[in-house]
Amino acid sequence: MPSTSTKRLKPQAELEPPKGSAKEKSSLSKAAESADSLPSIQKKLTRVNRQKTPKKTADITALPHAIRDAVEIAKFADDKKAERISILDIRDLSTFADVLVICSGNSEPHLKAIASAIREGMREHHGRIAHSEDGIPASQWVVIDYVDVVVHIFMSHLREFYGLEELWGDAPRVPFPLETSKTKASRTTRSRRPKTIGL
Repeated sequence: MPSTSTKRLKPQAELEPPKGSAKEKSSLSKAAESADSLPSIQKKLTRVNRQKTPKKTADITALPHAIRDAVEIAKFADDKKAERISILDIRDLSTFADVLVICSGNSEPHLKAIASAIREGMREHHGRIAHSEDGIPASQWVVIDYVDVVVHIFMSHLREFYGLEELWGDAPRVPFPLETSKTKASRTTRSRRPKTIGL
């Protein structure tokens, strides 16, 4: 009888490794490494979040000259109850001025009072006289030109119509009023005063 040799057949799984098994192992090892590195990343993020920058109060003397004058103009306008005072830094956007100050009044006498306060305040306290002035309160739009600072005083409806803030939408806004150490101390002192009861 012819000899019949029996061979043990290997399962298909043993003969051919599944495709992509090497890639899967590589991916798994990378995932494991990433998982091991997650705690260290989280620690770094926690350290960064814990490092809080101390709050600093603004020092008006450290500001550029034009912005300092604009802030002073805004103060004079605010003394006359000007509404919605905005200071726009247009130094990087314009060649005709560095800063715009925009505010509103609610009547022609109000516009006149705001314009007069700005002119007198800048002349008496800073020795500055406007280079030119255009418009009158009756026109409901007064422009005072200090060369580097241009002031626009509007009646509210005209301000909305011309939309200078939207026109100069890319200009950074200078916060007003500025939070200086002096004003902060003054506000703290006022808050500590005992309340009086009217009799």
